[in-house]
Amino acid sequence: MKIDQVKGAMILQLVKVIKSNKSGIYEDLLSKQAKVVLNKRILPSVWYPYDAYKSMLIAVFSVEAKDDFKKVISWGHTEGQKTFTELYKTFVGKSEPKTALEKFARFRKLMFNIGDLKVENLTDTTADVRYIGFDSDFKVYYYVSVGWVEKFLELCMDSKVTSEFISKSWEGDKETVVRLSW
Repeated sequence: MKIDQVKGAMILQLVKVIKSNKSGIYEDLLSKQAKVVLNKRILPSVWYPYDAYKSMLIAVFSVEAKDDFKKVISWGHTEGQKTFTELYKTFVGKSEPKTALEKFARFRKLMFNIGDLKVENLTDTTADVRYIGFDSDFKVYYYVSVGWVEKFLELCMDSKVTSEFISKSWEGDKETVVRLSW
């Protein structure tokens, strides 16, 4: 049986945010599994339980972003910038949109052993990204991911990138699709 997992690179910043808050507010928000992971030394290239990541991300969203999805996209930009320029620099390089999106899909596969991304309707100025087989109700993840992919493309294409959701799995659509524009 396959266990859903995420690389430590995706958890590191969440752990820092949670540990820096000394109020105790996270105690009631985190799952038991998340608390176990929180007390480990997190290494960027090691796999950790997906459910712990999900619990941490939802808790941080609630406490730090105060349920504001614009802040979550911005946080995705910030964390993406750090990750792509410090830990995974080899992925970032001047690229055409198709190549940049393919590189982002490969990066995501390295970070999550669940789900996939499919690029569709690629034009000179837009592309649709379809999330396949991922946690359909995990709305916060999709917003963070939008921030990551926007920042990744901006770094690769040296162009401002915006996005809009075309379909939303957490609202009952079959899959989540994001239209990216540059």
